[in-house]
Amino acid sequence: MFALWLIMAELTASPQAVPGLGTRGTSIALALAVCGIGGVVILLGWIGRIDGVTRILPGFVAMVPATAGMLVVLGLSLLLWWYRHRDGRHRSTDRASMILAAIAAAWAVAELVAMVTSGRDLGSFAFTLTPGAAMAPGTAILSLLAAGCLLLVGRCKARVPFQVAATAGLLLALVALLGYLFDAEALYEVFVFSAMALHTALAFALLFVALLLAFPDDGWVALLLAEGRGSRSARRTLLLTTLSPVILCLIALWLTEAGIFNENFRLSLLAILLIAKADAAVLWMAHVENRVEREQAAALREVQRASEDRALLLREVYHRVKNNLQQISALLRFEARRIDDPRLNESYAAMERRIRSIGLVHQMLIASHAPSEVELAQFLGQLARSLATSYGLPERGIRLDVRVDPLVVHLDVAISLGLLSNELVVNAIEHAFPEDRGGRVVLTCSDDDDRLVLAIEDDGVGWTGGAFDGPGGSTGSLLIRTMTRQLEGRATISPGAEGAGTLIRIEMPSDIDERKRYG
Repeated sequence: MFALWLIMAELTASPQAVPGLGTRGTSIALALAVCGIGGVVILLGWIGRIDGVTRILPGFVAMVPATAGMLVVLGLSLLLWWYRHRDGRHRSTDRASMILAAIAAAWAVAELVAMVTSGRDLGSFAFTLTPGAAMAPGTAILSLLAAGCLLLVGRCKARVPFQVAATAGLLLALVALLGYLFDAEALYEVFVFSAMALHTALAFALLFVALLLAFPDDGWVALLLAEGRGSRSARRTLLLTTLSPVILCLIALWLTEAGIFNENFRLSLLAILLIAKADAAVLWMAHVENRVEREQAAALREVQRASEDRALLLREVYHRVKNNLQQISALLRFEARRIDDPRLNESYAAMERRIRSIGLVHQMLIASHAPSEVELAQFLGQLARSLATSYGLPERGIRLDVRVDPLVVHLDVAISLGLLSNELVVNAIEHAFPEDRGGRVVLTCSDDDDRLVLAIEDDGVGWTGGAFDGPGGSTGSLLIRTMTRQLEGRATISPGAEGAGTLIRIEMPSDIDERKRYG
């Protein structure tokens, strides 16, 4: 019997120990074993009158027919539940499983009531071969716990009660098995186990293991069977930590019976050995935690090193891109000087300004602490100062103000916002203040709840062009439409404050930066 328990412990620790079974197959096999134990006791033990089947060894108590019948009912209930949930059909088997579980629960309660009130065995009325044979109190309690688990099985809100009942039943059955291992007579002196047979305890242990394995993703079973390093370590050490106290106690018992030392010294020896075992477990856990901490520290250093290398590489790339953009700008200025057509010169200048705004983004990325993020206020401020210098705004009496919330945005968003700001500010400078007229242009960018708003307002002569989202238009209008679509925004044009000038607002989703960053 003890060898069978060793096999079950190994199977629990590693559900794939039997190829092709897994937790589901193991649970079904154990349920079949429970039914088989009960059926063999009934057929061969009581009907066939083979005493060795009912009591295993002379001097051991026998399994009564009521207990054998209870095991058959409980095992069949679990098998029917498995059959019902194999493919989600056959609801009749589910009802049959619940009915059997309810019968088992009522039967166990009746047994306990009979013990308290009259001491008679209600189940024995069904088996006239053994009148008066009573189910042990522990057997009735185990039956009630198993029936309760079967009534709770599969209910999401009852997972904790199911785990508690199944674990309690398994521990109670293991107490009886260990009692038989050390001293059966001493076990019988405990009222709860006074008439519990050896194979009764074994069958209930198998049944509760089957119930726990029926839900390998819940409770402590899920922790034991998981794929993590801790779970693998637990499976490797579970048998050792479980069996070592039992082996130590057996050795102490045998040495005492051999007269090598008395019972009091046996207790002292066991205390020292158990203390040593507990201390060894604590030290082993300390060793494991230290090893894990060292591995985590090494992994963190490797990640930091990789991050630093990546940042260095990106800054080098940004530096080269900035230099290339500067060379392109220089080439455009060189070509513009060779052309006398004012319209072409203006096109070259506009293109050079756009390239410069993109280069400004990469220049800021080189000095940024995060190689893919730009501080928007600093970026748009530098862009505005560059435009003010290029167009000689102070000399023309035009003031360019920048009011930007302290926002940090991704590279792609910064480039789009830079190009939009460049086009809209240049449009205001060129068209809102004709004939040396002075005034003010205000560039703002703010995070308003669920919207990111870019706005350019001037107090000039007012808007005279068409909408940005219409067909055709200049290169600047096409660029504004393209950048607005990339930012999933919407552009509106309206008169400025007090009806003077023009206000252009581009509203974008506030999470556009997150979408560009991670999407």
